[in-house]
Amino acid sequence: MTIPYVCILFSLLLIYINKIPVSLAMAKEEGGSDNHYPRDQQARLTGIGKRALGAHQNSIEAFPVFYLTDLTRFRSVVWTIGLVLSVSLYLLPFYS
Repeated sequence: MTIPYVCILFSLLLIYINKIPVSLAMAKEEGGSDNHYPRDQQARLTGIGKRALGAHQNSIEAFPVFYLTDLTRFRSVVWTIGLVLSVSLYLLPFYS
């Protein structure tokens, strides 16, 4: 395995490693882990649990695959094509 592949694998594992302290902090809260509304429980975390949640979310955002799927140029081209086609439908009766 080459170094770039090892780095990508490590960044993938880092997402799940950073989730461990979040799960522990959620389990320590009153009532244990809330499986029905976990995001509400995560929003109430304080201290190390809140910091671990931030680290977990940052590692997801920094993962290269998520960066590669952000196709802003493609989205802009599709939006522009849709706009041009919509305007052309309004102008079509004047030129036919």
